[in-house]
Amino acid sequence: MCSQMVYKIQWSSEFHSASFFLLFLRNMVLQQNKVIAPWLALLTIFHTSAVVLPASLIALALELINHVTGRSRRLLAAKPIPRKIVITGAASGIGENVALRYVTDPKYKGAASEQAGGLHLILLDLNEQRLATVADVCIKNGVKVETKVIDVTDAEAMNEYLLDVDDRVGGIDLVWANAGVVATMAGTPTASGKRESTLKQRLDLVIKVNGMGVLNTITPLLDRFKERKRGHLAITASLASFFIFPQVTGYSVSKRMVYRLGRDLSVVLKPYNIDVSVICPGFVDTPLVQDASKNLPNNQKIPFQLNVDSAGKIVKRALDERQEVLMFPWFTIIGSYLMNITPDWLVNWMWKNANFNWDTSG
Repeated sequence: MCSQMVYKIQWSSEFHSASFFLLFLRNMVLQQNKVIAPWLALLTIFHTSAVVLPASLIALALELINHVTGRSRRLLAAKPIPRKIVITGAASGIGENVALRYVTDPKYKGAASEQAGGLHLILLDLNEQRLATVADVCIKNGVKVETKVIDVTDAEAMNEYLLDVDDRVGGIDLVWANAGVVATMAGTPTASGKRESTLKQRLDLVIKVNGMGVLNTITPLLDRFKERKRGHLAITASLASFFIFPQVTGYSVSKRMVYRLGRDLSVVLKPYNIDVSVICPGFVDTPLVQDASKNLPNNQKIPFQLNVDSAGKIVKRALDERQEVLMFPWFTIIGSYLMNITPDWLVNWMWKNANFNWDTSG
């Protein structure tokens, strides 16, 4: 619990405050603004020591007090348990794992749960075969499930479907925008099994799915959540949005976009009792990360991968607790933070001999 709180409070504070000033300072130095740079250095030190660190420690102390006294549990108990849940990207990876965790969650078992309507999962993906497999597991466990093969980049189709399903089930409780792609999924498959695509095609696909796909998923029901004065939105961003990884530029850009979207919406929607969770995984052993590995030179494997079952457990808990920000695992957080504050010239030097493949970059 404590480690999760540190991820949620301290690291997000560091990213937003100290890193911003350090990056600003570095740019000033690079521009040879020798008059302002020393003052910015002092301001950075003061801001980090007098604002960021105390605020993080106070927030962490309050979270610990709430946890020890049981206030966190009481506040969470006051929130209705989500029973009608929409998950995009539910056919594989973290989305599939979390969906199946809902199926086996004791909260949704027994007569009391059935009397309250039980659990109803609405699972969306483009992979019809995999989606059917996940649905079969749900049905065998006595869970109501509805699947839909749909493209999250189709704004009209997403809007029409989500409004319709909201009417049919009597109001969605949780919408999790989890669908995502990497550049290697773009283009047309060849006889060899590889895909041929241009850089623009790859960037278009990644930014449309990871960026606009999230918008198309969370916006249709916003007005209804506001009217009901309840609801929970979740967005899958990524730790990749916090550091430079040239081979997956489109992925990093799109994930940074939805991270910022989620954080801002959290403030805007709080007065209406609507919770927003932003989930920032590191490298998890999923089909998406396996595809991303194709971008690496010499067929290298992406290091420091967390297994999908561990990731699913962490994400499910964060959704249950309605955490505003979840970043994991800890070792990737540290690497992301260090990369984020490293001068550009040093980062460029580190990537200089990487031998990236132009045909898969994006």
